[in-house]
Amino acid sequence: MKRLFTCYVVLIPILATSCIYDAPGDKFYRTLWKSESQPIKGLTIEFLCDGQIRAEASDAAGSYGFYESDDYTAWFTGLTLEYEDTVIIIESATRSGDTLTIKWHYLHEASIPYTSTLKRRSSYD
Repeated sequence: MKRLFTCYVVLIPILATSCIYDAPGDKFYRTLWKSESQPIKGLTIEFLCDGQIRAEASDAAGSYGFYESDDYTAWFTGLTLEYEDTVIIIESATRSGDTLTIKWHYLHEASIPYTSTLKRRSSYD
């Protein structure tokens, strides 16, 4: 019985600090999105715990960044894709059901915004 009690004493703080309870009302929290179309083919965006976000794409070095959201819109900080000859900065996203539309630009063309559409995934490929 003592061993069982010790196990619960150790597990309760771990479970109580889990990020499962972090974001009530956050429409992006713990979701996974993937693009199949150009120009960012194979882009995967994953909204993580504690306002963190991850991006990766075919043939690009991905990154981790942070996001803030308000209802169905999210804004990103530090979310980039680095290709051999260019860098893409992902600025924001708008969610509509299982569709995510991101706004992004090339590093040296900040005045020219682009959009891409991603679909929600329930699991990794």
